[in-house]
This record gives sequence, structure tokens and C-alpha cells, in this order.
Amino acid sequence: MQNMNMMNVVFVTDENYALPTRTAIRAVMANAAGNDPLTVHVVCDDRVSAETERRFIALGTARATVRVLRVRNRYQEILSVRAHYTHATYLRFDLPRLLPELERVLYLDGDVIVQGDLRELYATPFGHCCVAAALDCLDSYAANYVQSQLFFSPNRYFNAGVLLMNLAAFRREGLTRQLVEFTQQRPWLMLQDQDALNVVLQGQVKYVGAEYNVMLPSYQQPRYQKLGGMANWKVLHFADNRKPWQSPAVYAGEVFMRYLAPEDWPECQYMLARDSYDKIVWVEWLAGELRRKLERKSWRSWFYEKQVDENGVKRKFKLFGISLFTKRKCRNRRMVRLLGFKFSWHTGYTLDQEPAGARYLDRAKAEKMTRQLRAPGVTRRQRERQLIVSLTSFPQRMADVHYCLYSLLTQKLKPNRVVLWLSPEEFPRFEADVPERVLRLREFGLELRWCQDNLKPYNKLVHSLEAFPDAVIVTADDDIYYPNDWLGKLYAAYLRRPEWIHCHLVDRVTVDEHGEPAPYPQWGQGHGTSMLNLLMGFCGVLYPPRVLHPDVTRRELFQKLCPTGDDLWFWAMAVLHGTLVSRIANYLPYYININQERHQLKNGEKTLMEENFLGGGNIRMFRALLAVYPALLPLLLKARATALTARPSV
Repeated sequence: MQNMNMMNVVFVTDENYALPTRTAIRAVMANAAGNDPLTVHVVCDDRVSAETERRFIALGTARATVRVLRVRNRYQEILSVRAHYTHATYLRFDLPRLLPELERVLYLDGDVIVQGDLRELYATPFGHCCVAAALDCLDSYAANYVQSQLFFSPNRYFNAGVLLMNLAAFRREGLTRQLVEFTQQRPWLMLQDQDALNVVLQGQVKYVGAEYNVMLPSYQQPRYQKLGGMANWKVLHFADNRKPWQSPAVYAGEVFMRYLAPEDWPECQYMLARDSYDKIVWVEWLAGELRRKLERKSWRSWFYEKQVDENGVKRKFKLFGISLFTKRKCRNRRMVRLLGFKFSWHTGYTLDQEPAGARYLDRAKAEKMTRQLRAPGVTRRQRERQLIVSLTSFPQRMADVHYCLYSLLTQKLKPNRVVLWLSPEEFPRFEADVPERVLRLREFGLELRWCQDNLKPYNKLVHSLEAFPDAVIVTADDDIYYPNDWLGKLYAAYLRRPEWIHCHLVDRVTVDEHGEPAPYPQWGQGHGTSMLNLLMGFCGVLYPPRVLHPDVTRRELFQKLCPTGDDLWFWAMAVLHGTLVSRIANYLPYYININQERHQLKNGEKTLMEENFLGGGNIRMFRALLAVYPALLPLLLKARATALTARPSV
């Protein structure tokens, strides 16, 4: 029988999280009141070094014992992880087996700091419940995901960073097996084991006060402010991507530093310096840009200035450099500044948020419009060749893909079909795994098609090429809201030149005279019509029939050479076939991102842009293509020579 006077606290960690976990243990020990004994169990995988294990054990005192359990992580082979998560997070599923002598434990994440005694929380009676936890603070995106993907109420969703666990009930109910099976069947879970704990344990959770798990990214929430300030918050949870040991500007980071040991400071100092160095590089770049702009100023700018960009037209009237009157026109928004007073108004309806230039979907307006959809989004009018819009998606995008589908079904030029390709590998229950808001769009022309082989990003085109070989296929991305003239502009360009591939946006492939590619960030935007134009799929690409090399559907080739670079593969197939890629003359100067956090790489989701652009994946795949298809090189060098010859003299 477990000694109830002994408080058992458990941390699960790996080598990367060893420093914050040691700091969290010091905070627990420093704030434990009374003389009752305390045992801290540190569960880690067997790859943790002996030095790290020694430093954990050295934290023990006469009153508090630190016990390290190095175990083989069996979940590395059977469960998937995403974003910044590691397989160590799943080890808390195994706590009932790893700690067989205990009936209850208090689990804490390594990124928490305890400010008060936790014995009152530890003594919480379970009743019929299996865990005790505090509610999470979900933003609108996460709440939408929980409701639409997990079919779970966001108002009952708890955060698993502080978790009082009834291990006896876990063993009795076989909950470890249920949690593992649930996670295996859903590799798309956004919050991994926390999602599984919420769904599997629903109805068996005892909710405790918010002071036991204050989510610092949301510290201004009323539930936390009602507690009377930080002094009354017993557990601080640094649940954001920015951690106090990595960035100096984190809220309440000084509390973390209070418990940081002197021997850990050099490692933490290195992390903080690296973050500061990144900021210094950015500031130097910004200063250089401002200096270059000032050097280009002319005398005329002291009286009048006109700026024209993709956001609209801005006119500024000055008197010796002092702005007197400014007016701005941005699509359907007008703004006037006169003597410090600002006047603005709308001339129509827009779905991208203001101020002008911020191209992110206003979900409140979009949600209202999607519910008002009444007319079919496709046409039965016969064309010489069918016009098909094709795209694919996966479970993590299902919470907001209906916005993209709505934009495709409300185009001024109606396509013959709008086809959404899904894989049974990711949707094992088929339509039962698809949100109702997506299924509803079938009555307005959306077609759901199931592809037996999951080709990931290639699903949007390869399957349509095989199913509709004689059709004109336009590909779209599932995280963009497309303006209603998007398709019409592409199709008009196709009617003028049906032998070309047409795009709204292209990059210019940059190679030297030996065929060596420049770093991808130096490629820049393309223009006109050329084999050097790398089509950018997210803005939309129109493929006439039979303009790609026959190898385009060879799965073993593109999965080996360009596993994440579908745009690069399709471009190479066009070049090998002798097809030109054209950026249409009246291209859309902007596009609307559905998810702002995803576009800014803030939600932890691994995106193709992050891997191919920032991670150098495009250059690696480009070189692999040249190695297998040497005929690409002379075609590129010929196109490069033509472009250099056609360049106008200055």
C-alpha cells in the first residue's frame, strides 16, 4: 500500500529537455511545505547520457529523493510525432507499468515552475475519476480543431502538463492500451498524447483550480487574473514555443531564472545568445534597407509621393517633407489622413483582414458566407475539354479546409468538377472521418475521391492525370482562400495559348554556366514565359492535357527524387517535355492565407515551405533531378542563354 504521507512527483524527459527539467525539480523542492518526504521520479529513455543521469540524482536532499528510471521507449516504432514533439512524451502512458508500487502520482511537464506547495493538489480525492487536471486555454484555431476533429467540447479540454494520475484505475481499466490504440489510429493528432488523454478519459476527469496550471501564453485570461496576480499562481506553465531558457523576452522568465542552478547557466546563456544573435541580424538587415531607401530619395519626394504595390495605391502630399494629406486606395478600402485625423471606409465586402497588406482570412466573415452558400459551384455546360479543379488534404487541415473549398465553388468561371483527393490511410473510416462542413459541400458540386496509394502532396495532380487524361486540370492548395476571378484568369490565358502551363506565381530557376544552382532564396520571382519559370503550386497552376513527360506518374521516381517537392517534379517533367511555363499577364497580386499561425510557422506544424525553402530541400532535390535526368541541364542552359540575350540594356 502506498504511503500517503509521501508525495510522488513524476517528470518525463529526454536529453534536450534535461536543463528545464532540473530547474523544475528545484522549484518543486524549494516550495514543498512541511516535513513530509518527497520523491521525484525522472523517467527518460535509455539514450540519456550517464552525466545527465548523475546530475539528476545529485539534486536529491535529505528530505527529497530523486530517482531516475532509464527505460527503452517502445513507442518509437509504433507511434508517430509531429512538430517539436518527441517520443518521450508518450512515456507517461507507461507510468502505471513503470511505477507498479504506486497508486497515485503527480505528473509535471519539464517546462513548468512551481511557486507553491502542491500537497493539497496531491491529496485531491479521485472519486470515480482517473485523473485530476486544470482546463486548457485554447485559442480559436485550437478550439475549432478540438470540436471538429476530436468531436470534443473545448470547454472540457484539459491541459496535461500538470496531471494527478490514479495509477490504480489506469491498471484496472486497461487505459494504457486504450490510449496507445487511439493514438495509433490517428497519426494526425495535433497535440499528440494530450489529445488522446482528453478523448479516452472523457467523463473520468476531476477538474481542479486554474492556479495549478497557469498557461503563460494566455496569462491575461480572466480566469487567471481573478486569482489576484502571479503571487497566487502555484504552477507557471511555459507552454508557448518560446521558452525562458531560449529567449530573454518571455513573460515571467525571471521566475525561471530564479531556480536555474549556476552550473546550468553557461548552457542557458548560449541558448539566449543565439536568440539575440538572430535578432541582431534582422535589425542590421532592416537598417540597411532603410539606408538604401533614403539614398534613392529625390527632390520631388519633398512635395509629392506616390506608391503603387500589390496592396493598392497610396498618394502623399507634403510641404518640405512634412506630410499634410495622405489618401490610400486598397481594393475596396479607402483611407484619408488630414492634419492627424484618420478617415476610412469600405466600398465593398472583403475577406482579408485590414490593415491593407495583411492577407489573412477573416474567419468570422468567411464562416457566415459559407453557411449562406446556395448555388451549385460547378457547371454542366459542355466544354471541348473538361475544366477540373483538383486538390488534396490531410487530417490536420480538415478543421479549416472548407474555407478553401468554398472559394473554389464560388468562382465566377464555374469548373466542370471540383475534386478533393483523400487517402484511406489517413481517413480509415472514410467519410466518418471527414467534417460535416466538408461533406455538406458535395451538394454544391464537390467530389470526394479516395486514392488507395497515398502520394502526400502529389495526390492533387497525379491521380487526376490518371483519372482525367484529356481534361484541363487546375491544381490548388488546401490552405489558401482564392479570389473569385482566380480560375477565370487562368482559363483565359489557356484559351490564348493552350500549349503552355499557366500560373499566377512562378520562381526563376537560377543556375550558372556550369548548371550549378544558386541557393534557393536567391532565385527570385519569375516572369513572362520560360522553361526557367518554376511553377508555384499554392497560387494555382493550370495544366493542359499531355504537356508533361510520361514519367510524371512514376511513383518510385518522384518519391525517391522529390519526396516533398511536387512543384519541382512537375516543373522538371514540363521542361523535359519541351513545355513552357507562363506567368499570366493579369496574375493575382496577392493571395489570402486561411491560417495565419501556420503561414508564419508559429503553430508547430511542419510545412513544405519550412522544409524545402528554409531547410534547403529544393536544392537537394534539384541536384537529384539533374543526376537522373542529365537532359535537363542543356535545356536549362539554353533557356538561360536566351534570357541573358533578351535582357534589355541599362
